[in-house]
Amino acid sequence: MQTLLIVVLLLIAGMYSSLSQSAVQTLQVSVGGEVSFPASVLQDGFLLFGKQTIAHVSSGNFVLFGVAQFTERLQWNKVTGLFKIQNLNVNDSGEYTVQNTESAVLTTFKLMVSNNESPSLSIGAKIGIALAVCILVVAVIVGLILWKIKKNSGGVM
Repeated sequence: MQTLLIVVLLLIAGMYSSLSQSAVQTLQVSVGGEVSFPASVLQDGFLLFGKQTIAHVSSGNFVLFGVAQFTERLQWNKVTGLFKIQNLNVNDSGEYTVQNTESAVLTTFKLMVSNNESPSLSIGAKIGIALAVCILVVAVIVGLILWKIKKNSGGVM
């Protein structure tokens, strides 16, 4: 029975990780707000807007390329490794890619900057929340089943 539980949990974890890694993450922010892209670059990597490189981190040093659109608004946090853009405007909407060259990981984000005061969750975020709730429910059900089996068998599994 324990083997079955482990197999079920590994399958659920595999489904969740493949879903989260394959999808482009959508980030929605209001005009004037800020966004931090949740993909870390601590030593070496790039931030691209579309196909254009707008920032580079080399040996832990940040270099902003001469893209006037992001001057004085794009920052990199040396501790967390996150890129952040402040004072967003509608023209900042588009696809951003964080490339971590240390671990060879590319993470793509679709940034949507709107005039709305309260941005709603993206479909991807809603799917992630629903999947997390399903995983929790399955874990509780499996736990209850195992508890019931153990109780009925006199504590021996």
